[in-house]
Amino acid sequence: MKVISFINMKGGVGKTTLSVNMAYCLAKEFGKAMLLVDMDPQFNATQYLVPTQEYIEEYLKGDKRKTVYDILRDEPTRVPDMVTGKERPGDEKRVSLENVVKNVYSGEGKLDLIASTLQLMELENSRRGAEHRLNNFTAKVRERYDFIFLDCPPTMSFFTLSAYLASDGYIIPVKPDYLSSVGLPLLERALRDYEGTYGKKVKREGIIFVMVDIRTNLMREIRETISSGSYGGTVFTNYMRQSISIAESVQANQPITNYAKAKDHAKELYAITEEFLSMVEETR
Repeated sequence: MKVISFINMKGGVGKTTLSVNMAYCLAKEFGKAMLLVDMDPQFNATQYLVPTQEYIEEYLKGDKRKTVYDILRDEPTRVPDMVTGKERPGDEKRVSLENVVKNVYSGEGKLDLIASTLQLMELENSRRGAEHRLNNFTAKVRERYDFIFLDCPPTMSFFTLSAYLASDGYIIPVKPDYLSSVGLPLLERALRDYEGTYGKKVKREGIIFVMVDIRTNLMREIRETISSGSYGGTVFTNYMRQSISIAESVQANQPITNYAKAKDHAKELYAITEEFLSMVEETR
């Protein structure tokens, strides 16, 4: 079992689309037990898998389902005892797998989701030690899943650090354009800083190219440059092309494998996922 973070400091590179669809493909096509954790305050992965009205009913009303916010906070309300004056835990329920996980696919495999929320921004300046809470939580549920995917925000933040410390490996989704490529050394430097500060080395599983426009020379040149440079050996052979049908699948709350207009991209996704599994198996 592995915990894998999807990390890139640049937004708009298809990171969430890749992590959501790889998780779904592993569950549906390969029979894996998957958990996807949305670590981004913008909660795009959550919006992809949970229709708006359903999110409102389950996460914002009544006895609402908990989110990753509750895991990272993980401090039940404390109230003063009327006799002693000392604080005691309130009635708020602690986070458990049952009240934080939402199942979004069940078949031979399964895909569970731990949703995010805009409220997550309140935790950006959390006190030292809070960055270990996600790792503490995933350690308790690892045996229930084949993989846990963590979809990180496009910043080096408290949330990305929490994901890094909970991870066994990470994947870098890259759109092969100039701005995305120049950010790679900065990302690696930031991750090395995490390693130096916390003494934990997390394996780079590879770079996956997404939103590729094979018609342009610049896209091809950048992809070839990264593949043959210092990242050689960790770049996936398979990639996903840029297409309006992928954006439409997101709007329709449909994974690529379920969206009729994205059949060709479903094949690309399957190939990427199969390559991921073969790479993971080789390192075990």
